[in-house]
Amino acid sequence: MSEGWTIALLIGLTTAWVQGGEAPSHEIVHSAQFDVEYEVEEAALPLTTVELWCRRESGASWQRYGVDADRQSPVRFIAPSEGSYELFLIAGNTTGASSQPPSANSEPHLRVFVDSTPPAVQLHPARVAVRGGQRVVAVRWSALDAHLLPRGIELSYQSDGESTWRPICGERLSNSGQYDWLIPADLTGLIRLRLRAYDRGGHAGEALGDLVDVTAPVAPQAGSKAPVGPSATESARAARLLAEAREARQRRSLRLALARATEAARLDPGNVEAIAELGSVLYDLREWDRAGDAFELALGLDAGHRESRSGLARVLVQRHELERAGEHLKHIVDRDPNDARTWMDLGDVMLKRGDDVGARECYHRAATVDPRATDVAAAVQKRLDNLDVLRRRFSGAAAGAD
Repeated sequence: MSEGWTIALLIGLTTAWVQGGEAPSHEIVHSAQFDVEYEVEEAALPLTTVELWCRRESGASWQRYGVDADRQSPVRFIAPSEGSYELFLIAGNTTGASSQPPSANSEPHLRVFVDSTPPAVQLHPARVAVRGGQRVVAVRWSALDAHLLPRGIELSYQSDGESTWRPICGERLSNSGQYDWLIPADLTGLIRLRLRAYDRGGHAGEALGDLVDVTAPVAPQAGSKAPVGPSATESARAARLLAEAREARQRRSLRLALARATEAARLDPGNVEAIAELGSVLYDLREWDRAGDAFELALGLDAGHRESRSGLARVLVQRHELERAGEHLKHIVDRDPNDARTWMDLGDVMLKRGDDVGARECYHRAATVDPRATDVAAAVQKRLDNLDVLRRRFSGAAAGAD
């Protein structure tokens, strides 16, 4: 930083001073767009330029986000997606600029964590059993969020007719999706379970279970009712929202598609198609982790859902988890050997892993298993004609990922 400059960036009432001290910790923001206030020492006024630079914290290069046209605090920042960002301000006057453009090793003036949505959670119907003479409640749940805390799951119960919630275990749990609770000896009658999932942004998603009798396990009787699901009205509305989400994604109106798919999954948590569509929208938005969570949730409901398994494979490729991606694609073609496009995708994964022989075999299968898939055959031939170029490109991408 040039001599004579002191810059501070602020969000709300929290100040992150640049000059002196350690690099600032993250500020948590619950909106994709927010104002960043800045201050410069009075001697530096008037300003002639104010530039805001940003980068994703995991990235190595900075990008010039924009300029503050009126050169007066604040400057508006709009995050393209949730996650961590680093911000760097360059101010200038007639004597020069506060600094050169930031380099890969430059410390940010402000670190921001953007998280505007709470976790999506679902508490599955509880089951009571007796194991070794003790009553056990099998608690099962699903929690979907890219930024869940490592141990962000809180389980509690409430006796019927009471207002107090009591913890089921003494500490929060990891998002394993299951917990077998040994029922206290003095607890009988009807209880209700509550699940809360906490993310890094301070949000909490909550789900309440139906009343369950923990007095003793009861075997299902003929004609007994299944767990209550969405009403017919909710299911119909979820189906309409799903159709709107698909149409919006086809038009590349991805934010609208995200809103519609999210609401459809909320209304009908067992709708595998809605959850898979949510994963596809998140994938198109390049939110790989959240997309992967959605596809895995859908596969938890239906392990044979092809679109979810294919979608999860695409996410794993983006994460450079090529072995796992290949396993999911192999799972698809094992069940449908005539799936030409999946054979081609599996060939791409093989080539990225450096297995030329395996890639050629998969490409040959893709070109021959389904005579109707002429578009796949043409794409495969193009790959074979440019195999050396693709190999170098894939090996370069793998080196960059490392």
